[in-house]
Amino acid sequence: MKSMSSLLCACMLALPVVAVGATRKVPSQYGGIQQAIDAASNGDIVLVAAGTYYEQLVIDGLDIALVSEGGPSVTTIDATYLDAAVTIRNGTRATIVQGFRLTRGRSQSGGGGILVMGGSASIVGNRIEGNLGSGSGNGVVLQNSDALVYGNVITGNAGDGIASGGGGGGGIGVLGARQDCGNCRAEIRANLIAGNSVDRLTWGGGILLMSTGPIIVVGNLISGNTAPTAGAGIAMINAVDARIEGNLIVDNEVLQADGMGGGIYGGWSPSIVGNTLVDNVANHGSSIYGSGYVATARIANNIAVSADHASAIECAEGHPSPVIANNDVYAPAGTAYAGVCTSVTGTAGNISADPNFAGPGNFRLTSASPAIDAGQDALVGEAFDFDGRTRIVDGNGDATAVVDMGAFEFTGDAVFADGFDPRGPAASP
Repeated sequence: MKSMSSLLCACMLALPVVAVGATRKVPSQYGGIQQAIDAASNGDIVLVAAGTYYEQLVIDGLDIALVSEGGPSVTTIDATYLDAAVTIRNGTRATIVQGFRLTRGRSQSGGGGILVMGGSASIVGNRIEGNLGSGSGNGVVLQNSDALVYGNVITGNAGDGIASGGGGGGGIGVLGARQDCGNCRAEIRANLIAGNSVDRLTWGGGILLMSTGPIIVVGNLISGNTAPTAGAGIAMINAVDARIEGNLIVDNEVLQADGMGGGIYGGWSPSIVGNTLVDNVANHGSSIYGSGYVATARIANNIAVSADHASAIECAEGHPSPVIANNDVYAPAGTAYAGVCTSVTGTAGNISADPNFAGPGNFRLTSASPAIDAGQDALVGEAFDFDGRTRIVDGNGDATAVVDMGAFEFTGDAVFADGFDPRGPAASP
């Protein structure tokens, strides 16, 4: 596993919380956070001063904002392995948890850091680390929820050693779709999801998406996660209709020798668009392994680099091949395609060439990159790239703006040429 030091960036993003009700202060007005929550009404803010609070919090059916004054570096909720650090039931996007370090949670339902059950929530700008889950979602679990998970650092979460398999999601597990809202979908945006792991025969070291229906995964840095069998970065199981766009997925590893999908594993009908997948490890599909795609699935505008002696994109026999267009699938010491995803290099805008990244650990493009202005505009769903800069621009100076392949839009060699941008991902929610 390569060092993640250049990738573990300070990607805390803040969304302002506007008070519309009472502000309940901890500890000056209430001795504990749960006391303040129990006294709150819809629209209230529970404002928490710096300190460490040994609690397991429950927010049940309340539209309140739970906010720290000083941010996660000075405000910790330590669950002492007794339950999830925060459980939210039947909330809305106005149910907000913002600016905490959430640690030492342990939940038999998964979600040692945060467990969202039904309804929705906004999980914003937290540091969720060192939690244990049993089954699915060791850091964060969304069960039948369309919650927003935005601008968090989710790191060092692991299984509790009890689960025997059938789950996963070391950083985030999304289980099921919200059934009472036809157009609702969960969103996972602009998070750092790094160094998480799962137990035994499970999937999705970084993210597990299981039977989610429609879901959005955009602008995340997914790095250094591990899984035993498949999908070290992202795993999709059963009916998942995902838009996975503009993510940087690097240095994730499937541990078993015959593992699949170091970057992304799974299928059904996702749109995998404009991601950069590099240095992920799995013998089959080190960048992407497709299992069960429908024929309308799209893999487009990505930069995918194979691991040594492995395929970059591989699809399981017995299933349709997805539509593969306008990708740079580069295999310096492996193979570009395998399985029913046969080589399409030279057709449908696909190439296989050195993407000419800016430098070690810096996956932006230089002016020599063949990925500049080489994508397909029609599939782009986001107006900004991983750095939060405008996408689509004219990168090659031919007076026609065309989207670039990968997570970064080229705007000039001088921009951030000295290394990885310390701001981290900056996609808009």
